Amino acid sequence: MDDPADLSWFAGNHLLHTEWNPHNILIIGHHARLVDWGWASTGAAWIDPALWLLWLIAHGHTCQQAEQAAAAHPAWQQAPNEGLNTLARAQRRLWDSIAAQSSDNWAKPMQEAAVSWEEYRRH
Repeated sequence: MDDPADLSWFAGNHLLHTEWNPHNILIIGHHARLVDWGWASTGAAWIDPALWLLWLIAHGHTCQQAEQAAAAHPAWQQAPNEGLNTLARAQRRLWDSIAAQSSDNWAKPMQEAAVSWEEYRRH
């Protein structure tokens, strides 16, 4: 964070999964179930849809398409622009660090998605 006050954008009491990835979502019929709640947290309700959009970008969606998909979640309507900008910056730093330390084939696309989203939010 550039400023410790930036953390206030993420405050909230909503249960968050925070580890959105294809391995943690089970599709059963017409329903999706989140599994592996090892990174569960509390915070602003819009954080989970924002984290989900990074995976959409990493798998071929444009930033605009990913944000439109995230907007289908009611919590997205509560997302303040500056909060999203702050999360995009934080995710870029996080995925830059993960990609630098990991040889796993999923880390680089996620890092590239985080870079794209942060740059998209900046413009």
